[in-house]
Amino acid sequence: MARFGSREISDVVLKNLNSDGSPGTPALYLETLTVSSTEVKADSSYARGGPGNPKRIAWDSNKEVNYAMTDALISPEALAILAGTTTATGAVNAHKKEFLTLGTYKTVLTIGAPASKVGTAILTLNGVAYSITTEIDSTADEVAALIGALSIDGFDLAVSTATVTISCNSTFTYSYALGTSEGCTGTFDPVTTPTATVLTAVLAETPIADASTTPRFICNTTAGYDIGTELAVGVAAGNYAIVGKLLTVVTGGATTNNGKLIADYYYTSPATSKRINIDSNKFPGYYWLEASTLWKRETDGEDLPALFTMPKIKLQNNFKISNASSGDPATFDFNSDVFPDANNHMVIIDILEDV
Repeated sequence: MARFGSREISDVVLKNLNSDGSPGTPALYLETLTVSSTEVKADSSYARGGPGNPKRIAWDSNKEVNYAMTDALISPEALAILAGTTTATGAVNAHKKEFLTLGTYKTVLTIGAPASKVGTAILTLNGVAYSITTEIDSTADEVAALIGALSIDGFDLAVSTATVTISCNSTFTYSYALGTSEGCTGTFDPVTTPTATVLTAVLAETPIADASTTPRFICNTTAGYDIGTELAVGVAAGNYAIVGKLLTVVTGGATTNNGKLIADYYYTSPATSKRINIDSNKFPGYYWLEASTLWKRETDGEDLPALFTMPKIKLQNNFKISNASSGDPATFDFNSDVFPDANNHMVIIDILEDV
């Protein structure tokens, strides 16, 4: 008679149950388990009597089988099965909070170009108009007709006659479509006394434009966690505006708090984002479970496949999701109750011996 030792984890598959109780399509693979155990227990009642009141007859009942698993990793699909729901794929409104330090940038731009192509246009930054000098295609234009692509740090700028709406804060490139397509580059002109000063910072994400459904909150702060005075949207001193990822604040108001701000907003997540709802009226379902492991034979040390089949299991309703900055990484428990099939089988164990 062979004897075996067990010191290996199981790989588990949960399969959907067909209407006749047979296994259907796989619903989940669990192949990074740290623990899997089968516990069998039952109740016994006894007839007692005679001197010393010993046990005379036993009646056994209420047999239970529990299969417990602990996974080192979790997937959206596994979490959905624990919650009794499904996953949904798509973009969502995601929350973002940032601690920002604003920088001061000049408000007058120049582009180096042939003298015959220098004219004046208007730069609108945060709703405030500034005079800029830029390359144009005709000396007859008193106000430049800026046609082409203007960008700063990769952010496109809206271009129209006599108006440029800026959406970033560093070096820029400009090319025009009229006549020859000369390109040129420039930087913010080092003007010591610009007509106005705007503080700027680039956000990590692009806030959703509709602030009524996804509110924005911009306030001053000292350390990034204390909430100070909220800034208003506008062009007055101390007001802010957001264009794309660019946050601009007009100076002159105490609310800029030396350029330290909290930006609290929502952005659109990638379209591949996964969502799992934990609903009050949804619970885990029933599955067919198959687990494969290795048992080592005592006589020759050979590892032999041991297959566990549980024709009907139900995941228990209780589970926990832990987040911690210290200690061991969080694990995820899949505890289940095992039910008998039509033949009263609860667990079937096959040891695949070759001799």
